[in-house]
Amino acid sequence: MTRRRFLKEVGVAAAGLGALAGVPSLALAQGGVTRVVPTPGPTATPAPTRTYRLTADLGVPGDGRTECSLLIGQAMQRVPAGSTVVCDARRYLINGTLGFVGLRDITLQGNGTTFFRTEGHGTPTRPRPYVYVDEYSNLTLLDFTVEGFETVWTYSYDTEFDGGFRIRSGNGLLIRNVFVHHVGGDGFQIQGRLDRTRAARNVTLDAVRVNYARRQGITLTNCDGVVVQGALITWTGRSAFDAEPYAPTWYSDRITVRRCRATHILNYFMAAAGEGRHDGMLLEDNECIGGLGLGVIGTNSVPATGVVVRNNRLHWSDPELVQRRNLGDLHIRASDAVSVTGNHLVFRSETSVDIWAPSGWVANNTFAGVNGGLRLIGGVRGSNNTVTRMSGAPAPIQVLGEPEMR
Repeated sequence: MTRRRFLKEVGVAAAGLGALAGVPSLALAQGGVTRVVPTPGPTATPAPTRTYRLTADLGVPGDGRTECSLLIGQAMQRVPAGSTVVCDARRYLINGTLGFVGLRDITLQGNGTTFFRTEGHGTPTRPRPYVYVDEYSNLTLLDFTVEGFETVWTYSYDTEFDGGFRIRSGNGLLIRNVFVHHVGGDGFQIQGRLDRTRAARNVTLDAVRVNYARRQGITLTNCDGVVVQGALITWTGRSAFDAEPYAPTWYSDRITVRRCRATHILNYFMAAAGEGRHDGMLLEDNECIGGLGLGVIGTNSVPATGVVVRNNRLHWSDPELVQRRNLGDLHIRASDAVSVTGNHLVFRSETSVDIWAPSGWVANNTFAGVNGGLRLIGGVRGSNNTVTRMSGAPAPIQVLGEPEMR
């Protein structure tokens, strides 16, 4: 056999082994040797990947003067499934709403592009978000900025419908390294439809940033399966995160917030009350400076389920946004077991940290600056918790009776 033929056959064999890595297999023992036999399965031909440049190929002017809201949305509609649309770090004016609707298996690679608005407000009946995402399927949005024109960060009813993103129904959405700033409403508003078959499903916000959002940093309602990780949220008119199903028919299911940072927020790190249902919430490895406290999760009338709060850090003192009102702390009301472990939370509160559930475990936490101490209500038990008042003196730990669930 020639050297060329040998190298060719080795290359084919190596490629075959690589392909088998993702194929289900059966291991058969023969003479002390394990032989791997691929199990039969359907064969699929991957769709060809096509790349289009937003300006050069799709004709959207990036001169910073031409109104591009409709042009960009129409251009995205024209590319076939499996395509990547690449921007050229330009500035695109979007005084309307930039719509990403009905897109399937599409990637938008921003490369540092900025989509900006210079005017216009929405109304309660006609919201006017900067970017609108609906009926998505495996949509990926990467590396761009949404720039608003608001000059203050405090909440205003008149502007709260001008969020950076409004995300409605679909399945499979990744937004990574996107910066939203100076907008009148939420930085990101995830709000699927009340019909659970049309929820906002399987959404990941990775390394996003929100600054100067006059409402919440990120809102999470009527959704199922949302992961927010590595986010940075600063200067918000309300809370950093809001998972409040507003009405009894609303819901917020399977929410994970991890490795996020927040500061200069007016209310809570996580506001999760409301009259609807929470089913599954994980707060993990987050850090917050300032605000009213770590969170309010569940209500007396509608307790949450599946609540895990671990390894979070919070300190009430924010030298750039000094709050003089009595600050809150942490309140959880659940209808099943809760887990609160490894948190270091420093409050300035006259009330108590309340963990209320039929069962659960609160362990290895520091709750400082809570004059009312720690209350474990129902079947919740605790171990190795340090609880102090604002003066630094020890605060009471109370283990109370079963809650009256209503």
